Amino acid sequence: MRANCTSAGSVACYDVVRHRLVCLRERGDFFGTVIELRTIDTLRPSPMPPWVASRALPEATRRKPGRALLAMHSDPAGAEILSAIGIAAFVAVRDRTYDPIRRVAESSVGISL
Repeated sequence: MRANCTSAGSVACYDVVRHRLVCLRERGDFFGTVIELRTIDTLRPSPMPPWVASRALPEATRRKPGRALLAMHSDPAGAEILSAIGIAAFVAVRDRTYDPIRRVAESSVGISL
């Protein structure tokens, strides 16, 4: 898996890079002028960031998009859209599913890129 590094707030990349640099015992200004890109590590499968809705919305309104996403793979048009973006299906998860993302984010606190 290769992460698409698009922003400092991207858990999918920014915190992963900082975490890896901590593991490599790198400190300070690791990146100077970037001349070429290279793979510094590969990742295990990881959950995508959660989809969330405001608690200010009625519960029925908050649940409706989730039900649609969970059933999307069963509909031919929905399955085609998912396939186009490399997703087989959305599945319901528990809060602990996101623990690996939390650990990566926590371990990279204090590392500046």
